[in-house]
Amino acid sequence: TPHTWLESYLIWDEILSCGSPWTCSSASMARFAMILVTVFATMSAEVLLVAAVVQGPCDILQAAGTECVAAHSVVRALYANYTGPLYRVLRDSDKAGLDIKASSGFADKSHQDAFCAKTTCYILRIYDQSPMKNHLDTAPAGGACHHPLSPVN
Repeated sequence: TPHTWLESYLIWDEILSCGSPWTCSSASMARFAMILVTVFATMSAEVLLVAAVVQGPCDILQAAGTECVAAHSVVRALYANYTGPLYRVLRDSDKAGLDIKASSGFADKSHQDAFCAKTTCYILRIYDQSPMKNHLDTAPAGGACHHPLSPVN
């Protein structure tokens, strides 16, 4: 359960009133430690999420004077301002397709999970997020591919 800074302060005050952490009850120390871990884990996740959205790998390269000539990812946006789809899935049951976009910088898998429920889906295209638009598509049938597509779920 989430803990507030006030709860942390009250437990910390209780620990300080003991005179020494060694004389405090183990329950007070354990509660305080759990609150600190929860607060720092929450803060770390929020900081990482904000950092991921603020600047992507291609933004860092661009700032250094090196452009991304291709930017493919089925996990995250590689530019902070990229708003297009990351990849397209094909539902095997009816051959319908769905583009999966990023939400808060990362692939919004909830749309894929709902779209692919109770069937198999395949990645049909991985979009190039760079201005070059060199998208990666499934290889055509022929001598290069001797096995059927593999599911992504």
